[in-house]
Amino acid sequence: MPALVAALVLFGSSRWPEQTYGRVALATVVIGLAYTLFSEWLNIEIRASWAYSDLMPIIPMLDAGLSPVAQWLVLPGLSFWWLRQRVRRY
Repeated sequence: MPALVAALVLFGSSRWPEQTYGRVALATVVIGLAYTLFSEWLNIEIRASWAYSDLMPIIPMLDAGLSPVAQWLVLPGLSFWWLRQRVRRY
């Protein structure tokens, strides 16, 4: 939710979602993904406050778990797709 709010503040308009839909959707995913990657790095590498089991697939170049990264790609994508379908009906 904070990623969406930040994206709306930065790229939204009073006519959102009719206008600036794509910019807000993209910014939401980018902001959320950036925070997730930062949080993964901070809490795994710096603070050592958590660790993944050997069963968690890790994205090699990012050293981040596949699940949290995939969640920021799949769930907002589906949510914005659903929203777009609803907006087009009205």
